[in-house]
Amino acid sequence: MANVTITSKTSARIRVFAGTIDGKKSFFTKTVKFDPKMKEKERNAFLDAEAKKFEVSCIGRTIITNLTFEEIAEQWFEEYAKPTMRETTYRRMEFLKSITYEKIGKYKLDKLNNITIQHFIDDLAALDGYGRSGNGFSTKTCKHYLTFVSDVYEYAVSKGLASDNPCRNVHVKNRHDEKEKQVYSREEILKLLKALEEEAPIKYQAFFYIAAYTGLRRSEILGLKFSDIDEYGVMRIRRSANYVAHKGMFIDDTKTKSSKRNITLPDIVAKKISALRNVQITERMALGITPQEDDFLFCTPYYDDIMNTNTAYTYLQRLCKKHKLRFAGIHSFRHFTASLLISQGATVADTASYLGHSSPATTMNVYIHEFKDAQAASSKLIENALSNR
Repeated sequence: MANVTITSKTSARIRVFAGTIDGKKSFFTKTVKFDPKMKEKERNAFLDAEAKKFEVSCIGRTIITNLTFEEIAEQWFEEYAKPTMRETTYRRMEFLKSITYEKIGKYKLDKLNNITIQHFIDDLAALDGYGRSGNGFSTKTCKHYLTFVSDVYEYAVSKGLASDNPCRNVHVKNRHDEKEKQVYSREEILKLLKALEEEAPIKYQAFFYIAAYTGLRRSEILGLKFSDIDEYGVMRIRRSANYVAHKGMFIDDTKTKSSKRNITLPDIVAKKISALRNVQITERMALGITPQEDDFLFCTPYYDDIMNTNTAYTYLQRLCKKHKLRFAGIHSFRHFTASLLISQGATVADTASYLGHSSPATTMNVYIHEFKDAQAASSKLIENALSNR
């Protein structure tokens, strides 16, 4: 709100709060002249109108500041990211600092524009020695970098340190040399499940049956407790388990609010979990540990921690090598479940709900080719039906 102070018989100062820099309040100011012959009521009405006009003109203006992008980003980490972000997201943002600061960190905030940021993002995809291939970051990683820069700017705008977020006009270009997502076929999944049945300990059978039949993320599977499954076979996904180097395995919230969901388990999966529970009870008792209702499904051999994120991955890798099966990673089970749902006629909204995506748009973006194939198949069914009159 504008504040008006009469400073002389013919002038007044209008101030509008602009934000805080380094703990000090900053204001936009304007001096206006008025006729000294004006009556008090007339003068006040005039100054009121001028104050409102000035207040509107200040919307979106930038406080003059010498702060660099790096300085604002560090402030953002302390005031926003650290207290509000999930641990894994925060650690990812910290990882992005090094290259970002090296490339654009020294720019004054008001000197960075969408062209400079666009060049930065484009260059990330072509940096020698970076990324898994050694010739630039993937499209997904470039999107993470853009999100980081954009989040810092949104913070700066909220503090009155920037008038706009230039990242709104920056786009990440898809790399044409990137491999398509790895998806197991139905035949491959059946072979994997058969191999698991023949030789795998029950915990790995349960893990990969859950992965194949529910499409849960690896972190969601590791976060499951026996108390999350009710007597009717409904599984409640309420948490995730993740790993970061400085603290090991830890319990975290789900990836998004929509990731908290209920899934009715097929009987075969419920039986695997029941068998796992029986084995756990026996093993815990032998170790002198009393089984609890809220025990985690997947633990270390001595039940002193949650199973590491790489344990199931390494087991699957060895199993595939032994049986000469294609190894496509754990996340491919999720892609398989999604593809199967889509091929069986599930809508975008239903698929998004089942997978725990934040919105149907995310599902459509990730599985656009699968939905196009399903739509084409549906069109063919209609064509065949009408052709056989």
